[in-house]
Amino acid sequence: MYLTVCQQLKHLSKDEFLILRELCRTAKNLTNQAIYQIRQHYFEHSQYLPYEKNYAILKTSENYRLLNSNMAQQILKEVDGSFKSFFGLLKLAKQGKYPFSSCRLPKYLPKDGYATLIVGFVRLNGNRFVLPYSAAYKKHHKPVTITIPPVLADKTIKEIRIIPKADARFFEIQYTYHDGRFQQRGKLPHRWETLKIHQPVVQQAERLPAERQRQAALRKENNQTSGRFAEEEKQPGP
Repeated sequence: MYLTVCQQLKHLSKDEFLILRELCRTAKNLTNQAIYQIRQHYFEHSQYLPYEKNYAILKTSENYRLLNSNMAQQILKEVDGSFKSFFGLLKLAKQGKYPFSSCRLPKYLPKDGYATLIVGFVRLNGNRFVLPYSAAYKKHHKPVTITIPPVLADKTIKEIRIIPKADARFFEIQYTYHDGRFQQRGKLPHRWETLKIHQPVVQQAERLPAERQRQAALRKENNQTSGRFAEEEKQPGP
């Protein structure tokens, strides 16, 4: 099962804060470029522009070159997934299984906005994570080093996301890692769970089945009560 641990990024220096804002703005710019290419291709050819062709177009753009290649590719894949969902709904609409009015092309991000930084290939140095840069960006900027929380000390982190909050006034970081213990116990299905950093992972996961049992018991009791009310309404009055 994949779990996600979240925490607010604190104790950033002024330079680190400004670097994150600049990279998140660059990520927004690349996102909008990717959206533009797919939308224009669809308007002109009534066809979807696949990820591989969009990558070939944008890999030489300034915004792509400013970001680490893995982070830039993750952005293109996110945009690709959004449009695949749109075309999947459009296909259902043509089959009469979904309303056309609800099929809407993904929109551009605000011009003065920010986008999430996604690191899909995580390298750690002990308990520290150094945000990857492109070769061009590394020449003029100091590294941003983040200390990994102790709860993840023995975990294999699959993905890290740095999410700008409140117009990039602060940042949240999400660590996604795989934990096979819950699957082996048969307690939870294979899915994503988001946990706050201050919550014990094992305790949180073990509480979920008990909560489901409690909700099931309540639904059963409500159904029985509704049944009794229905029987009473059927009986003739005095």
